[in-house]
Amino acid sequence: MIQEKFTIHTVVTGSDDGLSTYEISRSWDTEKKKALLIALYPTIDVYHVNSLDLSSMYLLNHATQMNLGTIRILNLYSKVQTGKPLVSNLREDLENLAYISDVFEEPDITDYYIILAWGSSLSNHQLTINTKLQILQMIKDKGLTNNVMQLTTDDLDTVTSSGVHPLYLGLHHNRSFWSLSPYPFETELKELSSKGTLVKETTTNTKKGKKKKCTTE
Repeated sequence: MIQEKFTIHTVVTGSDDGLSTYEISRSWDTEKKKALLIALYPTIDVYHVNSLDLSSMYLLNHATQMNLGTIRILNLYSKVQTGKPLVSNLREDLENLAYISDVFEEPDITDYYIILAWGSSLSNHQLTINTKLQILQMIKDKGLTNNVMQLTTDDLDTVTSSGVHPLYLGLHHNRSFWSLSPYPFETELKELSSKGTLVKETTTNTKKGKKKKCTTE
């Protein structure tokens, strides 16, 4: 008889009122690779740090295949959603962009894969296009383009399905072997630049804002 122990250290960073979540970090093996994944919007608030949504569950189930021991999830929007949001309810989220910018400034950020996994939803929504463009420009300005990856499987065409969301991959390719491949950064940046507008990078100081961190192991 043998016993195996597996402990996940989870930290959720969000607003005091629980309405916004800026980051969900899960770490279980410091010897393996680290990933920073950017998706669409959070479904877990800071007061439910022990919860798992489907996207997180699929990522954890396939993390070993990608040799990952840490996954930090950020999103284009920080407002916590309980279902698919109405496009009309999406608002510019400068504080969230400032948080992402702060993460890109962390001293060990070059140790991370930056996985762009916002999928194809809202591909014609102007605010979302502008937000994606802003993040890609941040990555380029900070010299991190070589770190940018995307989720893929052997039976997924990443030419037509770049930046696939983990929920889509889990629902349609859950039994496949998941891996990481280079994200077509320059191609996507050029396409988004032709459709979007870059705004001046926000100087919002997230460290002074009302943030709350909850931790569980």
